Amino acid sequence: LLLLLLALALAVPGVLMAKLPAVAASAALVVQAVLVGVLEERLYSAAHDEDEGLYPAYLIVATSAAGVAMVQHLQRRKMVPSAVAWLLSCLYIAKLAVLMLPGQHVLPSASGVLLSTTAAYIFPTKSERAAAGRGARAMSSATGVALVASIFASLLFSRYMLFDLLVMSTGHRPSEGLLLGALLLVTGMAALGVTERHFPSAPGAKRWVLVLLSTGLLLLLLRRRGHGRHGGELRVAAPRRLEGGPEARRPACR
Repeated sequence: LLLLLLALALAVPGVLMAKLPAVAASAALVVQAVLVGVLEERLYSAAHDEDEGLYPAYLIVATSAAGVAMVQHLQRRKMVPSAVAWLLSCLYIAKLAVLMLPGQHVLPSASGVLLSTTAAYIFPTKSERAAAGRGARAMSSATGVALVASIFASLLFSRYMLFDLLVMSTGHRPSEGLLLGALLLVTGMAALGVTERHFPSAPGAKRWVLVLLSTGLLLLLLRRRGHGRHGGELRVAAPRRLEGGPEARRPACR
């Protein structure tokens, strides 16, 4: 894996400078970003399990920042399309999830959540299309519904990562209601960005987003109150002791 990453690191500058088709350069950059993430996750998880500073956390932060800066530079020079730049930025930023949950293989889940929640921002709005001279056509309702469905699907796929984050933040095992409330709340927050950007004058879309947010928040509050009332533990009442000693528990013989 390390040799393959080294070969790609040496080949990518040549591919970019040789003026090859944009598909080849984009594919090489995406594969390089994926390999960097997988390699760093393995190195950091192994170092974390052995309590050694073989691969410290600041290296992951540094490579993520350098990757995003490189992508922005290539996009400004028109060397990669905007969609590829968005994909590469998400892959480099998703590596930071390894710092919170080392050894849990969270890179695919974090990448999927980040891609789905930011996908609405790569679609131009009605005003942006009109300014670019491509016609003032707004996003269709079917596309908006598909975006929200993809957000919920990615969060459902990443439910184990969300479960681990809830355990880390609350200090106890979350219930199914708490997990469902967190899923709905995050979905509503991401859908809010879709509606505000592409459907600002659609009251029906805003009502559905409000339903998602209120339902998720209500489930979170109910489960949190229930945990606070019972202390998070199942308490079993002790059996009542009969008075009078052993003689009182024996049936009377007549």
